[in-house]
Amino acid sequence: MFSLFNNRADLMDQTLFSVPAPDSTQSPLVETHPGQLRQWVASLPYASPERVAEFVIANLSLLNRHPDRVKDRAELMEIYRMPSTRLCRIPIGKRGAPDILQIRRLLTEMAYGYKHIINECLNNRSWLKQRKRLLHSIFYALKFLALEQFVAFEGYDCRSRKSLSEVLKLYALAEQQNLHNEIIDDHDQAGDETSTISHQTKRIILVSLLDPCHLEPGEARICFDFLNQYAGKAKFGSVTATGDAAGRFVIDMSGMEPSRPFDPDTSPNLDPRRYRRFSLTSVSKRIHRAQQKIAMNGEEPPPGLQHLPPEEAILILRRILKSWHIQQQRGADRQNRPRRVAIALGVTSIHHYLQTLAIQNESSGDSSFSVILNGNLGADYAPQHKSFECMQVDQSASGVALQLQLSQSSSPQVGQLLLITASEDENSSDWRIGVVRRAMRKGNSSLELGVQFIRGHVSPITLRTPNKGKEEQPGRRALFIDRGHKHRGSVIVSRNSLELDQGYRVDEQTPDPVIVPMQLAEATPGFARYRLKDT
Repeated sequence: MFSLFNNRADLMDQTLFSVPAPDSTQSPLVETHPGQLRQWVASLPYASPERVAEFVIANLSLLNRHPDRVKDRAELMEIYRMPSTRLCRIPIGKRGAPDILQIRRLLTEMAYGYKHIINECLNNRSWLKQRKRLLHSIFYALKFLALEQFVAFEGYDCRSRKSLSEVLKLYALAEQQNLHNEIIDDHDQAGDETSTISHQTKRIILVSLLDPCHLEPGEARICFDFLNQYAGKAKFGSVTATGDAAGRFVIDMSGMEPSRPFDPDTSPNLDPRRYRRFSLTSVSKRIHRAQQKIAMNGEEPPPGLQHLPPEEAILILRRILKSWHIQQQRGADRQNRPRRVAIALGVTSIHHYLQTLAIQNESSGDSSFSVILNGNLGADYAPQHKSFECMQVDQSASGVALQLQLSQSSSPQVGQLLLITASEDENSSDWRIGVVRRAMRKGNSSLELGVQFIRGHVSPITLRTPNKGKEEQPGRRALFIDRGHKHRGSVIVSRNSLELDQGYRVDEQTPDPVIVPMQLAEATPGFARYRLKDT
């Protein structure tokens, strides 16, 4: 068993959990009376969530740095919990909502408040009398730290693991005191089985193992909510135990090292007091069964995914299993190639770009073409033709890494389609089309994107539903991907613009006069890719 806290004496001597240093003087603005704080919380301008977040953070920050002992801290934290929980339920990016840095600061301050109480319990001689208070404080400190870590993942700040590190230390304390499976009355949880320290610890570990920097916008939240029902099936075990490596990871319970796949040859040699084996095999089996029920039996998606079309729910379940069981490996070496590049963003912009190039090539009579970028996408440029410039950091045979400022408009996200070409002062005949597969926040101002190239020849085509009346049907912009074999062709379109098994007339007669999408191969927020029936 992991023994960070071996006995009461060890608890007395244990380094306390991190809290802010106290202010040198007491602020006259800090509220330490529960009755007055309730009145203040009730008077907050809830119609403006951003202002509520500012007020709560400012006041809670003063409380957490109060230089004197706060007698009613536990009651004060309960009062702060109501507006904080309310703010966390607002989708990030919604108009008027707090930004992601505000929410992370709020969650950190909430965790500080409960860690103050934990530290008081650890220093209190009346140990047995503090058990219930300690249980309650560990649960909520851990809950807010797990939420902070989740929001960091949601904002692609995937290198930030401080909160997860503290979650593991809190779990170790709870387990040592046999508190980890005690049920807490938490109104955010659907049932008693999810309202434990153990369950919420496993939940955030499962999400962290998804490699969140590869998740598309909104997927982190979907997975966080969906996995709550299965987290209890994951198991901690001894790192010295032998067995199959599939679905098993090594967790450093001190939080100093990131998790890594379990290796039957080397992992059993690790210190069992510090490292634990984490098995998600039972979780994977349940997710695999849920996927089969949708695909084979036509059943509805499981709870947490019911709002998705069945085919998209299947794709998410597959992505979860792939993240846990298939280790990503780079297929080609990176080469430093810093340069300025121009980006066309989305199916509509790329279609317009390629179509305009084709017209220019036909009129010029040769294979050269001029660069189209930054609002110069042709005579009929429209606002939906999104483009911008950024820096390319490096390149490999399979993709590139791009770096851009977070303040840039039309910033691409994971799952979006890009066309990358050289900027104006370079030869631009090397354009490539790819999909953003990874995003990584760099500080507070920049974002690094990993783009995977699409293999095959890409052609712009226009699809129309066969005309059953006299009126011409509107065209749907699409990109045909020719992989050199008739059975491997596919078409990329904007989301929700095609139906399976519906024939579509191709204006350009390429690859055929009529194509029929037969299977959804990939769906992202930016596009859908369909495999085509043989015609």
